[in-house]
Amino acid sequence: MSKAKRKNSSYKNEPKKPVINSRSDRMRYANQKLYDYPLSVIWLRIFKTVITVLQAVMSGYSAIVCVVSVFASFSDEVQKQANAAAISGFIAYNIVMSVLLAAVVPLCVIMFRQLSELTPKSYGFLKFFLIYTSCVNAVSTSASELFRFVLFSGVDGYEVSITNILFAIFSVVFMAVWLILNLRYFKNRRSLFSD
Repeated sequence: MSKAKRKNSSYKNEPKKPVINSRSDRMRYANQKLYDYPLSVIWLRIFKTVITVLQAVMSGYSAIVCVVSVFASFSDEVQKQANAAAISGFIAYNIVMSVLLAAVVPLCVIMFRQLSELTPKSYGFLKFFLIYTSCVNAVSTSASELFRFVLFSGVDGYEVSITNILFAIFSVVFMAVWLILNLRYFKNRRSLFSD
């Protein structure tokens, strides 16, 4: 069996490609492909309509928190209580993370549009989106916990719990599992992303 036939064998009845002259035509063709696809596409629909929106909201909020944390780091209270050696690193981290997290918002908009069209370009962008957001989320969550440990470790009146370290590790493991499962899911449905 040829490669082309193997690729299209996932459809019970492969949808006939209409004449595509506009984005709306491409979106209608994508919806037809989803309707005719034999494998479940429930998660794809949830990912498109729910996950991308939540990701945009959470990343935008986290970016704002990072910016606020930068300004808060210059307050007299933080300067007195926190470990001075770690403050500069904490400020640099929050500046970088605010940019990386803010970039997720337009990426979510693009991802939503790409999943509405289901082209080969959409699949490539989907892989990039999953890897980028998973790495940013893992670093954002784990590093914030680790910085909290470093900033206030040994400070009088502040007890650093081992929970901070465990949560940082858990966040990295969780995002790794999330990434692997999603990449596998969409790889098994790659034939959806066709011209």
